[in-house]
Amino acid sequence: MISDVMQSNGVIHVMDTVLLPG
Repeated sequence: MISDVMQSNGVIHVMDTVLLPG
């Protein structure tokens, strides 16, 4: 999941995922 997020938006989205995983 993390890999897909990084490809999608990058670190910014990763931080958002940490706050609201899903």
